[in-house]
Amino acid sequence: MYSLMSLFWVIGLKRQNIYIGVRRRAFHITVIGTMLLSFAIELIQEEFLPTRGFEVLDLIANGIGCIFGILIFKIIYYNSYK
Repeated sequence: MYSLMSLFWVIGLKRQNIYIGVRRRAFHITVIGTMLLSFAIELIQEEFLPTRGFEVLDLIANGIGCIFGILIFKIIYYNSYK
C-alpha cells in the first residue's frame, strides 16, 4: 500500500507545474509525508483501537514500502522527469 501511495505521490508532485521547488524536492516531501501519515495511523491505532497497538516494525515496513515506491518511480520515469 505504501509503495503505491508513494509512487503516485511522487508522480503527482513531479508532474505539477506551479511550484518548481516542490518538483525538485518531490522525493523528500514524499518520504516525510508518508512517514508522518504512517506515524499518525500508528498513534490512532494505539489510542482508539483496543485490539491494535503501536508497532515500530510497522513503521519500518511502511518506510521500506515508501522507499520501494520511489525506487519504482526512478526505474520507470526517471528519464522523463529530470
